[in-house]
Amino acid sequence: MATPPTEILSGWLQKRSRIGHYQNRFFLLDSQNLNYYKQNGRVVELSLNDFKDVTRTTHNTHTHEFTLLFSGSAKNVFPERRLQLRPLKPGAAADDEARAWADAILYARKQYEFQQAQRAADSPASYSPQVASSSPPPLAPPPLAPPPLAPPPRGAPQLH
Repeated sequence: MATPPTEILSGWLQKRSRIGHYQNRFFLLDSQNLNYYKQNGRVVELSLNDFKDVTRTTHNTHTHEFTLLFSGSAKNVFPERRLQLRPLKPGAAADDEARAWADAILYARKQYEFQQAQRAADSPASYSPQVASSSPPPLAPPPLAPPPLAPPPRGAPQLH
């Protein structure tokens, strides 16, 4: 039975749009996803399975901006998706908040990997072929016995 996601961190961040404007978005990091909410009410869900890296954006160190990299086969991250984010808070508080978000996302990803490994270890389908081949094959049912021979037709020569 799957456990429901556990909230790790939530709050308002500014997300840089494709044209360079910053938009206030509410972000929710849980044990499986990073979600953010658009103004139209739409939720963008990014799986921690697709999370690859977090870096401090170097083009302007005074903005406390950081970049999240997602990559995977999901439509919303293929071939890759970068989110440039910064806290709403000014000054040193912004630096602390940016670091808190980066640390929380890295922690959530490690926990996600650990949970996936545990599920795989507990799953009967996770046994490797080497383990399966070293165990004896399952017992096959006994072969069917041939039907008894019919008596020879009347008048046929008897072989002795």
